[in-house]
Amino acid sequence: MSTTTERGTRSPTSSSLTGDNSKVVPTDTQKNTVFAFAKEAPPGQPEEFGLRLARHFVRDFDAVSRARVHIEAFQWTHLDAGDRPDPHAFERFGSDKRLATVTCAKDAEWVVSGFADLVVMKTTDSEFYGFPRDRYTTLEETHDRILATALTVRWRYVSTEQDWFSSFNLDAEQAPLRGRSFAVWPREPQRGLLCVRSALRAYRRDRDPRRRLGGPPGLVAGWSFCSRRAGPRRSR
Repeated sequence: MSTTTERGTRSPTSSSLTGDNSKVVPTDTQKNTVFAFAKEAPPGQPEEFGLRLARHFVRDFDAVSRARVHIEAFQWTHLDAGDRPDPHAFERFGSDKRLATVTCAKDAEWVVSGFADLVVMKTTDSEFYGFPRDRYTTLEETHDRILATALTVRWRYVSTEQDWFSSFNLDAEQAPLRGRSFAVWPREPQRGLLCVRSALRAYRRDRDPRRRLGGPPGLVAGWSFCSRRAGPRRSR
């Protein structure tokens, strides 16, 4: 888990112009707070840990008007020690990482979750044609190509009262959200990357866990997808 903290002060002018540091929270304090909080109690889910940190800085420092904590969580698995997994040796599993950004102010707080660098690929059933051309265009139209991309997905919760583990998963078996979210990837014909992103967004929106289970709608306030081409493109 990688944690970054930011804080906004009510009156930054004194420290910036006169060197008065009486309202500046040192980065050393921020760093040590992260380590201390992780030692004092299990961090739990990234969103939960981020809320603990951000609330602390806003509530315990009068000069801090807003605190933002960004957490990147990576998957790790035990290395094999022959007949059993080694309890102290690990390797990183997968290229993607889980994201959580928590922002707390004196009178409001919100959480944006997601994941980044999820690399996916289709070796067929992807196409791109009908785009405008001018004298600088060299790309050929194609109705069959290899498409690979790295996706970043984020969503904002409407409330911080969540079961963070369950909200990051979709079904009783706790299948990872990243896998369930992209069930549409192999199933849908792809007529362009923007079309793929719209299909993924609609698929996740319609499978909001609170809505599917009959609870109050609105677990998620909004979605954001980003992508970059991560592999070869082929026409045939």
